[in-house]
Order: sequence, then structure tokens, then C-alpha cells
Amino acid sequence: MIDILLTVVWFWLKGTLFLFLTTFLLYIAIMFIKEKQDVLYAGPGIVRWICFFFLFLGLVSDTALNWWSMTVFYLEIPKEFLTTARVVRHLKTGSGWRYTQSVYWCHYWLTPFDPNHCKY
Repeated sequence: MIDILLTVVWFWLKGTLFLFLTTFLLYIAIMFIKEKQDVLYAGPGIVRWICFFFLFLGLVSDTALNWWSMTVFYLEIPKEFLTTARVVRHLKTGSGWRYTQSVYWCHYWLTPFDPNHCKY
């Protein structure tokens, strides 16, 4: 019985690490693309489509992270699809450890790459 539990926890940890790293790298790439948006539309169409593909991958990855990992971190079923929406909701209306956790995510992981990302 303990073997099954350890296998499930190990599977969840590997999935969380993969989703977190993937989502974070895509977030940084998307924030860079957002910063260079005027140059993006002046270039060739294939560059734009590649950037839209990164945006699509980022949305899928962020949604998966929100439902897979953040559900356990926040101990609740999400009411939103994206992780930032959940974090901002807890910044607005949360209290206690969920609020503190949201401050941590915004202050150290999101805001350094986009100062307006956690505005509420």
C-alpha cells in the first residue's frame, strides 16, 4: 500500500517539476515577446505565428499547472483556468497562508518579469 502511495507522490512531483519549469520558461518568453510586440508585427508572418504558438503552449501549460500542481499547493479546486487568475484572486480576497503564498508567487516569480502581471 505504501508503495502505491509513494509511486503516486513521485509521479505528481515529476509532473509538477516539468509543468513548473515549462510554464516558467514559456512565461519569460511570452513576456519578452510582449515587450517586443511592435517589432513583431513589422516582421515576417512566420515569426508572428511562431510567437502565437509559444503563447498557445504557454496557455496550455499554465492551465495544466493550475489544475495539476496549484490545486495541491492551495488545497482547493480552481475557479479559474490560469494560475495568475487564482493568485490574484487570493491577493484580493484571500487571507492567511493562501494570501501569503500568493504574495510569494507574485513578488518572486511573476512581477520581476512583468511589473503589471499581478495588478489587482
